[in-house]
Amino acid sequence: MKRKFSPPPLVADRRKRKKSGRRVGDIIDDLPLLLTDKPVPHLLVTEVIYTPLSRNHNPSNSKFPCVAFNRRGAIVSVPLDGSVAVSNNKPCPPSTAAINPRGRLADLYRRCLSFIGATSHGHLAFAGSNAVFLVNPVTDTLQCIDTVGYSHKAVLANGGHGCNLFVSLGALLSTPTLWRLDKDGDRWSKYTVTVTAGEHTGGDVVSAVNCGNNGCFYLLHEDGFVSKVDAGEPAPLRMEKLPVPSLAGHFSPAFNKTTSLAGEGHLVESSHGEVLFVRKLLAVREIVEPFCAHTEFADVVGFEVYRLDVAELRWEKVERLAGGEVIFVSPESAFTVTETAAAGCMGNCVYFVGEKRCCFACGVYGGSTWGAYSMEERRVLFQHAVASKGGRSEALWFLPSVV
Repeated sequence: MKRKFSPPPLVADRRKRKKSGRRVGDIIDDLPLLLTDKPVPHLLVTEVIYTPLSRNHNPSNSKFPCVAFNRRGAIVSVPLDGSVAVSNNKPCPPSTAAINPRGRLADLYRRCLSFIGATSHGHLAFAGSNAVFLVNPVTDTLQCIDTVGYSHKAVLANGGHGCNLFVSLGALLSTPTLWRLDKDGDRWSKYTVTVTAGEHTGGDVVSAVNCGNNGCFYLLHEDGFVSKVDAGEPAPLRMEKLPVPSLAGHFSPAFNKTTSLAGEGHLVESSHGEVLFVRKLLAVREIVEPFCAHTEFADVVGFEVYRLDVAELRWEKVERLAGGEVIFVSPESAFTVTETAAAGCMGNCVYFVGEKRCCFACGVYGGSTWGAYSMEERRVLFQHAVASKGGRSEALWFLPSVV
């Protein structure tokens, strides 16, 4: 289930708006982003806040409480080694740059579109009813892909080169359509995908990855099976189901002390062009007070990574990430970098974002966390809370870029 952002928009104080003077499309220049050939992953943090309605609001004439939902956001540069800066014996907050409340990214939040992933080129993807939007949080530039029809499912295929999307149009369980951004970066091309005769689609696509330079895509379906689409073949493209075991058991195994959330799994491309499947493991707390959602808060305790062995047609559990590889996992997105390619990253680790539920009955708001899990030591090395001013926060990883 893709996360939909809570309504309504990013809201800023009028005095701050006048002071900033930032226009749509301006590059954020008040954050020390390493925008070189070695981009460092940053967090995009948004926070839902609750503010009183206007004085003219009459609660007796409304079924809703006297509060309005607002959202503010910022790009946060966090120390990937887990260290905390200290000044005058007090921890210093990380460097941040506020999102332009009147920019294009803020408008996507305002429209409550579904976030479907972060590209490897610094863009965030949002799916609307009949279009997909790509926005750069640093420059606030926007691209729109008109899918000409209702986008029941839109999945970002990361990895490889360029940007690729798989979109299911119309009926449920329909064959997806591939949209590819041309090399010039200005035009999108549509490719029809058909199903190999006698094979079922396996349900909607929940994750996709583009491996290598030849445009070979691997799609993970709701039933846990994987299909392959070779974009290098003549049109129309064919989606072929691979005879490998289903990953359905890794979506929602038996509920016990350590379990994974349903659908909490991602396909990613390794630095060697291989297909990896990464899933989060959670420790669920015991219920303290019945009928309260906040008693279901869960803590991140680990990750499991599997490699697709194409020759042996099986999933092989990975105990160590090769070549100092690092995986960054958000609720709807995942990508890999190498330790040498991103300064400050710790190799053979999974960096994650943790989210906790909200209980409106008890007035408890689940906050976000970020941390790192060591594949070698098989433990969470550190986990820090995302700074919040009292509202419900959400966070995701992305690679900043000015392109």
